[in-house]
Amino acid sequence: MKCNFTRVLLVRGYWIFILIWAMQLAASGQVSHAVSVTNNVFTPDEITINVGDEVIWTNMAASHNVNGLQSKFPSNPESFGNNVGASWVFSHVFTIPGVYDYQCDPHVAFGMVGKVIVEAVPENTLTINFSGMTPHVGQTLWLSVTDDDSKVEIARLSVTVEISFSLEVPGIEPGHSYTLEMFADHNGNGSYDAPPVDHAWRIEIADAMSNEILDFVHNTNFTDIQWEHRVYVNLSGMDPHVGQEIYFALIDNETGEIIDRESETVAVSFTVELSKIQAGKSYHVDFFSDHNGNGQYDAPPVDHAWRLEIAEAMGDEVLDFAHNTNFTDIEWKHRLKVRLSGMTPHVGQMMTFYVKDQASGQYLDTIVIDAVPGADFDVESHVIEPGGSYMVDFYADHNGNGIYDAPPTDHAWRLETGETTGDMELVFIHNTNFTDIFGTTGLEPNTWMDDLSIFPNPAMDVLYINAKVYLESVSVFSVTGSLLKSVTGLQSSNHVLSLQGLSSGIYFLEVRTKDHGLSLTRLVKH
Repeated sequence: MKCNFTRVLLVRGYWIFILIWAMQLAASGQVSHAVSVTNNVFTPDEITINVGDEVIWTNMAASHNVNGLQSKFPSNPESFGNNVGASWVFSHVFTIPGVYDYQCDPHVAFGMVGKVIVEAVPENTLTINFSGMTPHVGQTLWLSVTDDDSKVEIARLSVTVEISFSLEVPGIEPGHSYTLEMFADHNGNGSYDAPPVDHAWRIEIADAMSNEILDFVHNTNFTDIQWEHRVYVNLSGMDPHVGQEIYFALIDNETGEIIDRESETVAVSFTVELSKIQAGKSYHVDFFSDHNGNGQYDAPPVDHAWRLEIAEAMGDEVLDFAHNTNFTDIEWKHRLKVRLSGMTPHVGQMMTFYVKDQASGQYLDTIVIDAVPGADFDVESHVIEPGGSYMVDFYADHNGNGIYDAPPTDHAWRLETGETTGDMELVFIHNTNFTDIFGTTGLEPNTWMDDLSIFPNPAMDVLYINAKVYLESVSVFSVTGSLLKSVTGLQSSNHVLSLQGLSSGIYFLEVRTKDHGLSLTRLVKH
């Protein structure tokens, strides 16, 4: 809403003013509507305009005003008006649809009243005309429309197929490009299966017109659109938490992986969307409202937390939740996000990230990106806890050999969080201040045995271990601390360790001897 009130001293000056004003409005695409104010009448006394248009009242005689205040007309969507006076111009931009009544206070008894009807501007629409859909009559067709410029999905809907039918998608922007993805649930299992099991198509629209019309005729030029099914959580009765922040996590029951996380400001009733799920798998949704407002998770009853189960996903899943006090300690894991920018030198290369607890030296998480997607991207981990301090070691496989090599062969860096209080975000801009992340990790052996020989390293299929004392055990660990291979009860000072079954990469080798000696060293397997 915008109001302007201007006194006009000369009629000639007024018309010059209006001319300039009208030129400015025309340049901005806004439409202006003139109402003259004369003896006891507004002319016209009723006008219909669009949202965003402006009405200009011009007082041509005597003392009048425009009073459209909600205190006078409670049904008005918003207030507008000016004070009583002579020789004035008053304008108001109407931004809310509805019917607005107004009056001149000194002359309302003479019927000096008016009305402004504000209509919503019709949205630009994409119309899709389907024909020849005989193979799919009675089946469900799913459609997604994504704005390629904003990367926002503007529509997602389903419909029962007829031979010929049309779908309308409102809200398209002229000049934007769009991607349409759709599939017919050909096998009727309620979820997406790659063609030819289901029939799927992708259509690109470049430089859309204001009202775009697309004609689609059934064909067999299928595309695997890798459709993402989603979870919709409908919440109601959330009055105790209105205005608080609420956090959601979608978790794979089998792997424990956090698939998606979202947060919202609580309203009495609202819906949260989480993606992506696969048909046939089981999941659960953990969520909590930050009831004490400290920005982190506290076990109930300090914060209020719940868990919803999805036993076996069948496609898109809808979960209805009404507020209750059946709280669950969901043991929420806070998010560590690294925002990377300027990574152009490594686009297409493999990058690996390691999250390490600084206090214990334990690796908590490993994230591998097969190919850097672009100059700017984010990486997330969900293993940190408030009060902890962490390091993020990461490297780009710059020479493409699939394993870590100390800089400058590969490019490696280290970031530190300091003490965390909840979710943490680190920002990294590409630079050449490299760090040998496996040269100073703190994983040095407790007792280094100078008389221990380990070769070759890097190794292929076998590793030879020779010592001057009897060996007790040999173990191989992943960089996250998981035990992958162990040989115990050795009764010899040498051992040949098979590396069969281990993928190329970086590991840690632990060697223990009968006299309680310990060696922990980095092992590279080609």
